[in-house]
Amino acid sequence: MKYIIHSVVLFLVFSSFGYAKSITYESWIKKETAHLPKYISIGFPDLNVKIDKVDQEELSLINNPVRRNQYINESYAVIAKEFNRCLNTDKANWYHFAAWASMSAGEVINGKKFEDLKTSEQFIFRTFGNWKKIYNEEKQTEIFASTNALIAMEMIPLGNLFIQLFCQDQTSSFDVFKKYFKPNTPTEYFLYKSFKSYHQAISEKSNPHKKDELILLASLYQLNAEQRRIDHLLDKVFWIKTKIKLVRVFFRRVATKKGKLQIGNNEIIDLTKKIDFIKGKSRPKNHANRDLKEFFQEYNVPKLTKKGKFKVGTSNWSNLSSRMRFLSAFFWSYMVSGNILQTPSLSTNYIKNIPSLKSQWSKRIKAPADNNLITLYKKIHLDWRKSVMSVGDIRSMAKRADLFKDLYFQDPNFYFGLSTAHLT
Repeated sequence: MKYIIHSVVLFLVFSSFGYAKSITYESWIKKETAHLPKYISIGFPDLNVKIDKVDQEELSLINNPVRRNQYINESYAVIAKEFNRCLNTDKANWYHFAAWASMSAGEVINGKKFEDLKTSEQFIFRTFGNWKKIYNEEKQTEIFASTNALIAMEMIPLGNLFIQLFCQDQTSSFDVFKKYFKPNTPTEYFLYKSFKSYHQAISEKSNPHKKDELILLASLYQLNAEQRRIDHLLDKVFWIKTKIKLVRVFFRRVATKKGKLQIGNNEIIDLTKKIDFIKGKSRPKNHANRDLKEFFQEYNVPKLTKKGKFKVGTSNWSNLSSRMRFLSAFFWSYMVSGNILQTPSLSTNYIKNIPSLKSQWSKRIKAPADNNLITLYKKIHLDWRKSVMSVGDIRSMAKRADLFKDLYFQDPNFYFGLSTAHLT
């Protein structure tokens, strides 16, 4: 948490005055993909955006994977909140789901998932790993960490772009999005349609059900793009070197059973079980949106049972169709869930302390930074890094960040902002 607050405060200090060394998305991706393991490859969209210094550092593939995962959780949660404000809704969007999915992936990245395996399961897993019949714990962790980062390296810049273009000025035409994002593949076209649906939801003010369906459709298009893009990487997680079909089926069933998804602080979603349909106020059980109907038909999402459940549990999470069938029903059911709308515990504090962080982007005070100021900044940056590492109490850090935010936005003077950072 202290790393996250550190990044947020530095982000506000540096970026507010134009000092941050932003680079093009293309340059950033080229630099980062050079650090990928040789057995992992993936495509990236044609994005004409700048990546600021904080995202460069925190999302870097050479960063500590646990720390990077925390930053991803945090970023998704902030963007989700900003989208809700922008869309004027209390329904979940893709970024809400992604925050919890990323946190669940974090249990593999930090090793907790392996620790929670039964002794017999650990023995089997490590034995097969040592025999190179499956990827061992180290490789599994590397795949999860890389996949989680690669999704974020696409979705965070796109979410930030949407907020910058349409949430400050809600009268902007969606045509402006084409200047920054040019879809070149079917997967990227789903992303394009996703953000177009979000944009349509902004304009829908008279029919709440229509707005909800547009948000759900946008989230499902985004989900579809993401799952198709990483499908070959998930295959590696479920890979087992054997010609015996029964063993392959058994391994995938066990791996799917262990891949539970945490939602909220106390709800666990079993991927092999039925999904409860969560009832909301005046919430219809059928869709009026034609594109949404077609989406559910494409993935054969069944109708609700008489007991209000979706029978979509799967025994093979590596299968794209089965995965999309489950997740489509899950998104539809849980978009009104209070648990989904919670903030993952790893990222609760700074969101409370610095609300609507991203919305401050268009309000920043631009000031020239001469050599003296840059020298002073570097000194304070070094002092801050030293002090943040020595703080043991997360709550005191949260209070400091809160104080800094309040004082800074009351007075835009550059020296005042730096001196406040120094004092904190």
